[in-house]
Amino acid sequence: MADITLKLKGTTKQIAEEILKQLNVGLAYAIKLAAPLIKREIRLLVEDTLRNSPTLMDLTRGDLRGQMGLPAGRAGSAVEGIIRSISNTIEVVPHKGKLKSKGGVNAISIEAQPTHFQNLTNLPQGAQRYFSNRYKRMVNLKWLDWLLFEGDRIIVGTFHFEGSNKGRSGLGTMKTGGSFRVPPYYAGTANSNFVTRAFSDTQFQSEMQNIIKKSLEKHWK
Repeated sequence: MADITLKLKGTTKQIAEEILKQLNVGLAYAIKLAAPLIKREIRLLVEDTLRNSPTLMDLTRGDLRGQMGLPAGRAGSAVEGIIRSISNTIEVVPHKGKLKSKGGVNAISIEAQPTHFQNLTNLPQGAQRYFSNRYKRMVNLKWLDWLLFEGDRIIVGTFHFEGSNKGRSGLGTMKTGGSFRVPPYYAGTANSNFVTRAFSDTQFQSEMQNIIKKSLEKHWK
């Protein structure tokens, strides 16, 4: 860590400001050294959190995979693609924060997952393109868009999903009658979906703060 020299002269207020100034120098140095570690550790945390989220878990080994019409191999590839895409958006950005007193303090921001979600909506694994014997044409089911944005609104108004050992997924097929929507438990909107829920989880927030704290302490000597 950079040497800190205190000049303890002047009024109590001036001394306090000098201490804060020198501590800020040390903090800037610690942030610079810790940023790569923070980024790496938070990316791993994000990947682990998403991999264990109810939605992505059920996409690989639950009923949701069947309802989205995904074969097992394609579902696994899609989930890993989603996780990598989100993890790759993580950035650690040093900046100047503001204090009530004059001047600023060195700080960091953690940036993750743009709100436009284009990194996910552009994933080729996020859609299921196939030839429909029922419609006699190619169809493109944007199942990831359904999970992210469509909430629990009716997506298909003339068919319902019925579980079986048939269909593209081997877990069921669409049958005439009724309607189909994303199950409410997994339904998402632009402001509340499996991604935003993972990031707002209390345990995730706590573990992220702990990563930042330990990384800074490691370089604050």
